[in-house]
Amino acid sequence: MQGQRLPAEMETWGGGQRQSIAEAISKALARGLGWRSEVFLPQDSAAVAFHGPRFDFADPDSVFEEVLEMLNRDFGIKVPNAFWAKHEDSTLEEIVNGLLSNRDA
Repeated sequence: MQGQRLPAEMETWGGGQRQSIAEAISKALARGLGWRSEVFLPQDSAAVAFHGPRFDFADPDSVFEEVLEMLNRDFGIKVPNAFWAKHEDSTLEEIVNGLLSNRDA
């Protein structure tokens, strides 16, 4: 199902910085883990998204590190380890909203 999503579906993120962060994370996950589409929706499980379509295709830790570096470089968001532990069962929407709150704090 994820591989059949269309780029226009990213509009469900609502635009602005929230959508920009979601798009950047989505691109990194698709490129690094072999997802067929760069489209992830707010209700998608972050655990599934960050582990790839087959949970064995690539090294999720290296992709995770790439996402952390991108967030810091492109958005000025430095994420503490405690954030990820708190959000291990979250949706992507909860992750993105938490990242924005973390940046604004």
